[in-house]
Amino acid sequence: MGPKFDPYLNFQADGSLDTCGPTNFSPHDVVFKLTHVRLKDQANTQVEQAFNPPPALFGNGDLMWEGDIPRGKAKTLVPGPARATGKGRVLHRNGKEEDIEWANDVMLANPSTFLAGKST
Repeated sequence: MGPKFDPYLNFQADGSLDTCGPTNFSPHDVVFKLTHVRLKDQANTQVEQAFNPPPALFGNGDLMWEGDIPRGKAKTLVPGPARATGKGRVLHRNGKEEDIEWANDVMLANPSTFLAGKST
C-alpha cells in the first residue's frame, strides 16, 4: 500500500480543506483506515486532524481516501505550497496490520479565486 496526497488540496465553500489522494492498494491489502493528517503551509502554520473513528476503505485498485480538515482549523492555513503528512493503518490478507505514514508536497488551493484570475 502506498497512499499519496493529491497535488492540489482545495478549500471548500464552507472554509474546510479537502484532503485526499489515491490509496494505491496492493493485491495483498484488504482494508485501509486513515487515522491522521498534518499540513504545514508556507508560513510554517501547522494544522493536524485526527480521525476517530477512522474512515475505512476496502478492496484493491485505485480507490481514493479522503478526510476533511474543519473550517476552524483550515482557516489558519495560507493558500500556496505546503507539506502534507498522513498516517493510517492497513490490514493485509495474511491478517497482519501495519501502520503506514506518507508525505508529499502539495498546493493548497482556493477554487473561489480561480475565475478571479488569482493564483492562490
